[in-house]
Amino acid sequence: MYTMNWKILVLSMMATLLVANATKSEVEAFYNETANLPCDFKNPQNFSQEELVIFWQGARDDVLYELYRGREKQIHVHANYINRTKFNQTTWILHLLNVQITDQGKCTCFVQHLGPKGLVIIHQLSFQLSVLAPFSQPEITRLDNKTAEIGEILNFSCSSKQGYPKPEKIYWIVETTNSTQYPGEIHLSQDDTNQLYYVTTALSLPITESTIWINITCFLKTQGPVELLTSETLQIKATRVKTEDTDHPKERDEALESLSYQMCEKRGDR
Repeated sequence: MYTMNWKILVLSMMATLLVANATKSEVEAFYNETANLPCDFKNPQNFSQEELVIFWQGARDDVLYELYRGREKQIHVHANYINRTKFNQTTWILHLLNVQITDQGKCTCFVQHLGPKGLVIIHQLSFQLSVLAPFSQPEITRLDNKTAEIGEILNFSCSSKQGYPKPEKIYWIVETTNSTQYPGEIHLSQDDTNQLYYVTTALSLPITESTIWINITCFLKTQGPVELLTSETLQIKATRVKTEDTDHPKERDEALESLSYQMCEKRGDR
């Protein structure tokens, strides 16, 4: 008899967890803005808030917010989330203010019912919180002071900052008589304070007879709302190297002939 009751209890608990463990795939939020964290609790039994304990738990098991029997309770809330949340009791959405990169990860909303036998979980919803920070417009910079002469190699860098997550691709488009795409090698650095990325790449471009006029543009492909960011186009006009002797052969011959004639006149005067 005792064994049978134990099995029934286990099956009942498994069924409850299957119903309660609803999953929402992903919630996206922008860095330094507000994230709307759902709970999706319908309250079919019409429990009053005095019978419920509601709380959200973050990726590192930190408690973001707790509503204990209708009153906010901060004793279990992690210090990083004090005064950073607002709970909408109508929509059951928790607004997380001033979202940081460290907030991302798996979050779960728990609803517990306080009955004669204590607290029992009657609903939970898990989802992934993803944080996006748009990169700045890419910017092209000359890395040398060389004159754009045919035969020279010019060096450029392209950079963008304050973005998250890592960019997918960076490349150049160089337009001369034709349009050529040059892949860029991504170099990343990350701010230790806010976890945002700075990305840069380099380009070495030889100047030839076919590259008298050059338009250079840098492109950054990201995972943000604007997937492809474009720099302003840098325009360069190349020049040919000047030779030291620019006199025309005919002009040189005429000058020599005039000089010889003057010398002959002086000899005749003698």
